[in-house]
Amino acid sequence: VIAAYGEATRRAARAGFDIVEAHLAHGGLPHQFFSPIANKRNDSWGGDRDGRMRFSLEIAASMKAAAPSNVALGARINGTDYIDGGLVLDDAIALAQGLKQNGLDFVCVSGGNIVPGGRPVTGVAFNVPNASRVKQEAGLVTRTAGLIYDAKQAEEILARGDVDQIAIARGVLDDPRWGWHAAEKLGVKI
Repeated sequence: VIAAYGEATRRAARAGFDIVEAHLAHGGLPHQFFSPIANKRNDSWGGDRDGRMRFSLEIAASMKAAAPSNVALGARINGTDYIDGGLVLDDAIALAQGLKQNGLDFVCVSGGNIVPGGRPVTGVAFNVPNASRVKQEAGLVTRTAGLIYDAKQAEEILARGDVDQIAIARGVLDDPRWGWHAAEKLGVKI
């Protein structure tokens, strides 16, 4: 599986993609290894945070080994599992630091979804505080998502330096011309 992340990175670069992002969050296999909610192993793939983080870090190393130097590499991670006994923000910071040491260029901070009911309390821009701490403490380009619909709000988050990038998902699903409408709202000519 780890080697497959490298192969996927190699294929994406060959297809012309400039950025490859591994999804290490939201209950997927890498997140299951990292979260103490799911990983009850006591071998080198579990136990303490370093053991639980190993799978994600080896994925990062595999991606880095496969990527040409002109391809940016990143990962979506959980800032928290939003559930007692799950990942907390210090875990996300440690993972982001480890990903950086293994050659990744950015992280996108999200959260929740390791188990049913492990969904964050939602609210506008609810992941921004966690993402901001990851950015400050990991020293890595940081993006976030999470109910950021309004262009002015996104611009304010960026202007404050909370994060370096904003990912818009539901807003674009609701309005496929979100980018054009955002530019108009912000007075940017495109």
